[in-house]
Amino acid sequence: MTTETWNAARVADTLLSCERGRTPRTSIAAEWPGLDLHTAYIAQDIALADRRSNGEVVTGVKLGLTSRAKQQQMGVDEPSVAWLTDAMVLPAGLPVPADRLIHPRAEPEIAFVMGRRLAGPGVTAATALAAVDVILGAIEIIDSRYSGFKFTLADAVADNNSSGVYVTGGIARRAADVDLPLEACLLEIDGHVVDSATGSAVLGNPAEA
Repeated sequence: MTTETWNAARVADTLLSCERGRTPRTSIAAEWPGLDLHTAYIAQDIALADRRSNGEVVTGVKLGLTSRAKQQQMGVDEPSVAWLTDAMVLPAGLPVPADRLIHPRAEPEIAFVMGRRLAGPGVTAATALAAVDVILGAIEIIDSRYSGFKFTLADAVADNNSSGVYVTGGIARRAADVDLPLEACLLEIDGHVVDSATGSAVLGNPAEA
């Protein structure tokens, strides 16, 4: 395969086909050095347009690289961005739909439900929180289209940041009532705590993301 056969539209189509066929593949960037971040976001937008043409409705934004250490490792200074749609919503209480995912993994999240439109430039953590209606706990079930979750940053962005499905909790809190940096997460397996973290792992304060 020559590099000339690749472009953003083909990247989008390839990854959507992998997703819909539950067929993982190797890194596209390894085959096509032209897949930089700019091109990856173009591919992501093309894939989103395809989802919307099939009736999906955008429900939110998902962020990756929200750890400062991870950003430095990847050579970027801001989170990566991808899209959530209504087709990715998993109602609470239902099992993970393994029959539509390749190799799902669970990640705890802090979800912000917006009360009004937020637009830059000049957005700060304070102005971002002022636009938030309520905050929810959430779990995202990520699902990369790359074998073994082996990919570059551009690969991941083109793949909509490894989107799968997500479930939100039923308890909502106003931003003023939550200490976001100290908000804790405990991972339990069969009643035993095996890991923990706080919101400070997200750029010191999730509102910064």
